[in-house]
Amino acid sequence: RKGSIDYQDWVRSENELAVKVSPGRENFYEVYNQWIIDDILHNKLIFLQQFAVRTLNGQFMFVNSVSPEKFKMLGFEGRTYYYIFHLLLNLINIIVLLASLVFLFRERKRLPQFWVLWVPLLSIILFHATIYMEPRYMLSGRACMILMAAYTIANCSFIFRKRSGAEAMSASPKHAGVHE
Repeated sequence: RKGSIDYQDWVRSENELAVKVSPGRENFYEVYNQWIIDDILHNKLIFLQQFAVRTLNGQFMFVNSVSPEKFKMLGFEGRTYYYIFHLLLNLINIIVLLASLVFLFRERKRLPQFWVLWVPLLSIILFHATIYMEPRYMLSGRACMILMAAYTIANCSFIFRKRSGAEAMSASPKHAGVHE
C-alpha cells in the first residue's frame, strides 16, 4: 500500500536493483535472483518467520468480500453470525490440520508408503509459503489433508473403541434382547 513503510522499502529496493541493471550492466534476472538469495541468507529468522506465518495463513479461510455488518447466510445476519461462521469453518480446518499432523507423526516410519498423501501437500506448501500464500492455493492439497485426517480419526481408540468379538455380539440389538 502506498505510503506504508513496506512500500517505501520496496521502492528503495527497486531503485537499488535498477542502478545495478542499468543499460550496459548486469542482467535484471541474475541480479534479482542473487538479491533474493542474499536477502534470505542475511535474514534467515525473518524468512523462517514469514514462511511459518504464510503456511499458517493458508489454513484459515475468511470471507473478505462482505463486511461483518452486511453478512447474511441462511437467514442469519450481522456481525455475530459472521464471526460464528468463521469460527466454525476454521475450527473444522484446525481439526483437519491437527489430525493430518498426527497422521504424519504416527505413520512416520511408513511415510514412503503414503507419499501420495504428503508429497503433493508438501510441494504446495513449500512453493506458496516461499512466494505468496492464500488459503485458496491450499485447496488442491486439502484432499490429501482430509484423507490423512480421516485415517487418523478412524483409528483413534478413544473415539472408536476396538471391541472383541464377544463384546460386539453382546452390543448388537439382536443379542441384547431387542427383536425386529
